[in-house]
This record gives sequence, C-alpha cells and structure tokens, in this order.
Amino acid sequence: MSNYFEELLLTAQKNKKKIVIFFIANIKNKTKNYSDYKNSSVIAEFLSENNYKRIVGSMEKQGFTVNCYYDEQEFITDCVSNDYYNNIEQQIVVINSAQKGTSIGRKSLVPAFCDLCGFWYAGSNPYICSLARDKFKTNCILDNLGISCTKSYLYNHETGWLLGKHPVKDTNVIVKLNYEASSIGLTNENHFLYDLDKDIFIDNLSRQYSQSVIVQEFIEGYEIEFPFIKTKKILETFPVAISIDNEKKMGKNFLTYNLRKDRKYHFFDYRLINEGVSKQLMECSKKVIDALDLEGLCRIDFRVKNNLEYFVTDIATNPGYTEISSVKYALSTLGFSYEQLISILIGAVIQKYEG
Repeated sequence: MSNYFEELLLTAQKNKKKIVIFFIANIKNKTKNYSDYKNSSVIAEFLSENNYKRIVGSMEKQGFTVNCYYDEQEFITDCVSNDYYNNIEQQIVVINSAQKGTSIGRKSLVPAFCDLCGFWYAGSNPYICSLARDKFKTNCILDNLGISCTKSYLYNHETGWLLGKHPVKDTNVIVKLNYEASSIGLTNENHFLYDLDKDIFIDNLSRQYSQSVIVQEFIEGYEIEFPFIKTKKILETFPVAISIDNEKKMGKNFLTYNLRKDRKYHFFDYRLINEGVSKQLMECSKKVIDALDLEGLCRIDFRVKNNLEYFVTDIATNPGYTEISSVKYALSTLGFSYEQLISILIGAVIQKYEG
C-alpha cells in the first residue's frame, strides 16, 4: 500500500508548479467573530498557531505556493472581490480545516463554495460533509446495510424521543451531541446506566447545545481511529488505538472534552494486539467509505469489545492531521515524514480531479 502513497507524493511534486494552494483554517486567538458554546468551546476544533505554522511550513518546504486564511468568510470575501481569482493561471486547490461557529451544516460551506467557483478541494462533497456530521442518520444508513453500529436513539428537547423510542432500563449508554466532533459537550457524566430519571440530564444537554443528542449503547473495550485516503482507490493505513494512562484497553473510559483538550492520551498500533480483527476493521471501513461515498482523507472510528466484536461509532470526513493526530501517527509509522503527509493529501486532491 505504501507504493500508492508514494504515487500520490509523486503526483503532488509533478504538479506543484501548476497549482496554488489556498489553505483555510480557524486558528486559536486569530479567528474572530463566531458563535460558541458556554461550556465546551468549538475552539477544540481550531488549530493552534504552532500547528498552523507547521502545516503551512510543510507545504512551502515541499515547494508549493500557499495563500493562507484564518477565516472562511475572509476567504469567500477575497474570492468575490478578486473576481474569484480568474486571473490566476494556476489551478486553485483548497485545503480546508475551517468550520467556525455552531451551525449544523458549517463544514459544508467551503466545499459548496468551491464547487460554485470551480476550485479543486480536499475531502468529500458538501452533502456528504453534512451527512457524516449527523451521527444518528449515518448510523441508520450503515445499520440498514448490515454494517455493525452501536444501537442508538435520538432525543431533542423540543420533540422528545424520536418515534417515542428510548433505551430500556439499565442499558449502559453514552450521550453525545449529534452534530459535533472533538468530544464537544462530552464529560464523564454523559456515561451511565439508563433509566427514565436520566431524561432530565439528556433534555438539559439538548437544550444547552440547542441540538439533538444521540444516546448510544456504550461499548467497553478498545477505541480505534482508522485513517484512510480515498482517491481512485481506497488507501488504508492501519487501525490506531487510543490509550489513557498507558492502559491498552479503554474499557469504561472514553475521550472526554477535557482529555482531548489537555492531550492526555496516546496512540498505539492495534495490529500488534490483534491482526485478524485489524483486517476485519479494514474491510468494514472500506464498506463504510463506499456506502457514504467519502473522498480524500477520512477516518472511521470503532469500539472493539473484549470478545472481539466491533462497532462503528463515528465518521470523520475531515479528520485532523496535526502532529498529535492519529493520521500523523499512522503515516509516520508507515515511514512518511510530516512534510510528505501534507504532499500526499495534496496529491490526493489532484488525483481526485484528474482521474
């Protein structure tokens, strides 16, 4: 598989004079004027200034021309005022990590704008970006196709339980915001044995964040993030397991907002635990990618029980690729430098549009 990643590297290098990179990212202490939550800030999804400089520096070190924006509105305004950059002879390639604010469809803004302008961009199309952000609906789609997902229920403070369905008493559950990532809104209090009294907590969470919450059966065991790159082919890395306090199994633990914010976790290669299950996770992930029509860099998340049953828990259409991400861990383990990782992502965009 490394040969295919090297092919993307070569594609990026061959075309670097033909393209100009527009890199858009929300940066802590730089990006301004956005709506936010009171307790779990959306800046959990923003880049630090050091990470931002590292990514831009990696592009420049590889010989790419880069235009940078801290804000998607600034990017769009600049495109309009410059007549959508029609005077640029090079092909515009947009690498987007921006998604400021709290609106449900915010991840689709930049790819939708790029489609309007004819810009090439990394990642999935705007429809898929929004669909994958909806944990409950993607769960329903995958479950209907026979892909193993955690049993889930949806609650909204305005309408109650969807179709009146909720977990049975004493079901071990975890409650998440249906449209958020990066563990926003997730604390240790979100994990409990369900009974009707817990509806008060669930209702308050939905009200506090003004959105539906998904109540999922909690799976004890390993927690896995599996990065892929989808171009002409589905290019897998390997299942990256998460560790807290050097415990290989997450067991009853999970990544809360504070654990993610404070980076109190580590990665390890799950293949060293169970190569057979790793292959099953790879095949399952490929089915998910095909079913949801994901493109570019993406990530499928799992929980694996002690009895080796596995369940899809989340889909990321635009996973982080900073120095402290599972994407970087996987690619570096496969022998690629951070600069090469960035070039691989650019090569995937070029291959996506040139075929």
